[in-house]
Amino acid sequence: MSEAIADVNQNMSEVAAASEEQAASVQEITASMSEVQNMVQDIGREATDSVAASEEISTVLDQLKDTAVQSAQFAEEIAGKVNKFKIE
Repeated sequence: MSEAIADVNQNMSEVAAASEEQAASVQEITASMSEVQNMVQDIGREATDSVAASEEISTVLDQLKDTAVQSAQFAEEIAGKVNKFKIE
């Protein structure tokens, strides 16, 4: 009988150790999932920031294009006025 009790104790100890290992594994998996979630959120924020930056760049490029068109128009007007005073 005491051999049976020793076996039960041994089995209970093995189950307890296995349970502790399983709990540690679950904690590691939970921590890893939390890290992945944080990375996904960071990527989402970076993507949003990139979109905003792209929109700002597009706006600046449109402004530069408009400025270049206006500069060309002014240059044509000035050239026309200068040509009026040109002696040939």
